[in-house]
Amino acid sequence: MKLIGDMFMHLLPRFFSLLRTSLSVVLARFSSIALFALTARIFSQHDNGQFIFAITLPQLLTQLGTIGWLNLIRREVARRSEISPVIFKGFILRSFQVPMIPVLCAAVGMILYGLMREEDRSLYFCIATVITVYAVVAILREYLIALGMPALSIAASEVLPVVITGGIVWLIQPARATPAALAFLLGLLVSCAIQIPVVLKALRPYLNVARPTFNTRAWIRAGGLSLLGFGGRAILDRLDTLVLATLGPAVQFALYNSAQRATVLLLVAPTVLLPVFSPHVSRASARGDIALLRREMALQTLLVTLCALPLAWLLMKYPAQIMGFLFGARYEDSSQYLGLIVFSQVLFAFSLPWSNLMLMSGREAIYAYAHLLALAIVLPVAIGLVVTWGGYAIALASLISNVLLFAIFFGVGIYGLLQQDSANLAARF
Repeated sequence: MKLIGDMFMHLLPRFFSLLRTSLSVVLARFSSIALFALTARIFSQHDNGQFIFAITLPQLLTQLGTIGWLNLIRREVARRSEISPVIFKGFILRSFQVPMIPVLCAAVGMILYGLMREEDRSLYFCIATVITVYAVVAILREYLIALGMPALSIAASEVLPVVITGGIVWLIQPARATPAALAFLLGLLVSCAIQIPVVLKALRPYLNVARPTFNTRAWIRAGGLSLLGFGGRAILDRLDTLVLATLGPAVQFALYNSAQRATVLLLVAPTVLLPVFSPHVSRASARGDIALLRREMALQTLLVTLCALPLAWLLMKYPAQIMGFLFGARYEDSSQYLGLIVFSQVLFAFSLPWSNLMLMSGREAIYAYAHLLALAIVLPVAIGLVVTWGGYAIALASLISNVLLFAIFFGVGIYGLLQQDSANLAARF
């Protein structure tokens, strides 16, 4: 009985953390759907496509521009008690300095590109500013997750900017995309104002230590491998932005993107689980505790199954009704893509805990090369078929990539967890 009681007291904080994080993620997903449902009704399909582009492009460039340091921050900060204070102080400083350099270069590139597009100049200037601020928000978000505050991180970085944007768009109902993008920028600035004091307070004991020590080369190498994987994943997730928006009509892009956004709730479970479980998985892998890792992975997979499959059935059963309800009658045609997207997103949801296992256990190379392989296979499919197949080409490419990635991460993860010797966890994978 004492053992059961101790286990219950150990899991109770995790349970409440999951509840708080679940609420934040659900609010983030519903507020995102509500925002794009609102803009779909206010803007023309062309302007709505531009607004979606202004929001999603900074997300993609932040994933690429931070050169893999977002995952590195989550892993290293979670292990801060096992790192020398002077080394950890050096990591804190480099975690802001190194990733912001390419982000600022990307922002300058957007400004220069905007100078060549007189009709969209203000929009691209706005995108450049959004990229810079969004990167700071993303870095602070990873710190809060690793510090054990995932619910606050999601609420501040995802919910608040979208809610502020939606409120402003609803009040002023702009005719073009640029004012809506500026509203999103304002939301990001408010997010920074909330996150910065919390992160500084938590890091102050480490910032007050002696002269920092830098392992910059090792950090950049680990971040570079993560970048290959995250970059591949980001490109796979934004095939519609990169391929359909550039090679296809804006109407097709708006239809496909709306269908994809209707399926984001399939990813709620892993989105909740990863920030809560990642610090525990990171520490367990560092200690070589394979029994604990088995329990962590089994629990995550079970929770994803219970949450994703019922919703997937609902989306498959009533596609046109759901799309019409969310985005209006003009978007019922996007239900034609929904079946492939749902299947793809379900596989993505199942693979996320297992790909995260690669990252938290120091197996960035597997994560990186798997995504590069998937990208090399599906990018020619998307580019070659998008002109004739439109959104179907992007849906098919996404499905192929998620089938391949699930097979790799689940297979490698299971192989490692089935090993009995726990002397050297990293060598198993």
